[in-house]
Amino acid sequence: MTRGAIIDPDLDQAIREMVLVEKRLSQVERMLADPGKDNYHDLLRMKNERADHLGALRARAERLQIDPRALRVVIREADRLRSKARGREHVSLDKLRAVLERAAEWARQERAERGADLAAAQMDLATVTQRCTGLAGAIDYLEKSRG
Repeated sequence: MTRGAIIDPDLDQAIREMVLVEKRLSQVERMLADPGKDNYHDLLRMKNERADHLGALRARAERLQIDPRALRVVIREADRLRSKARGREHVSLDKLRAVLERAAEWARQERAERGADLAAAQMDLATVTQRCTGLAGAIDYLEKSRG
């Protein structure tokens, strides 16, 4: 069974209209993450700007009935694909879906690897905690043995 092309004119329009909002929002978020001395006086303005951009994205996501985080991912990836295609206006939603599927698989693999790293770190922490407890008990015992 062949499946037809993914066609969603509302999503296409959202991608075109919201790409600059997403780019600016990402830029503001990076600046807020590390305000530094130079940007500190602009902190309130940047927070307000971030709130405005997030509000615009949420409103568009609500109209499309999609999670705002998912819409941001779609916009970023579509823009990246469009840039690779030398600025062609239209990005195939089928191609975008394939890219997102690959990215999701990589994210799942990374999550599994990070989970394994976390489990190993927790085991190391338990070992070190037991050693600390044992050493503290030994020191306490020796202190009590003073004559």
